[in-house]
Amino acid sequence: MITYADTDYMRIEFDKSLNAMIYRWKSGNHGMSDEEYKTEMRRCIECIKTYRPLTVIAYMVDSNFSIHPALQDWLNKEIIASLFPNGCRYAILVESADFIARLSLEQVFADKTEERVGSVFVSTLEEAYGYAQKFLGESQ
Repeated sequence: MITYADTDYMRIEFDKSLNAMIYRWKSGNHGMSDEEYKTEMRRCIECIKTYRPLTVIAYMVDSNFSIHPALQDWLNKEIIASLFPNGCRYAILVESADFIARLSLEQVFADKTEERVGSVFVSTLEEAYGYAQKFLGESQ
């Protein structure tokens, strides 16, 4: 596992054995500003451009940040739209325990315009790793 970044809000890693980027939100991100959120997500895209993973795993369990509608649009247009051109084919989301945070992320993926990237919602990191392994096997 290669650590790409470790900030106050997020840890980003690349797992070569799964060809997957994993980003983990840390607890205490509720008061994060829109600009701080965008900075963290742009950092994810930079990692994706560097490693070109097949799969992105978003570990949201400790997140309690809600993505409001305008930020949902930005996420769809700027982040999700950048996945496929940079090699990503799957997004696996380990959902937050916070209902509003979980609902706001589900809304982003319900409205996504990039249909070439599949998405799966799971409840544990182990489940996410299982899917990533399955996707890797199917791609070879």
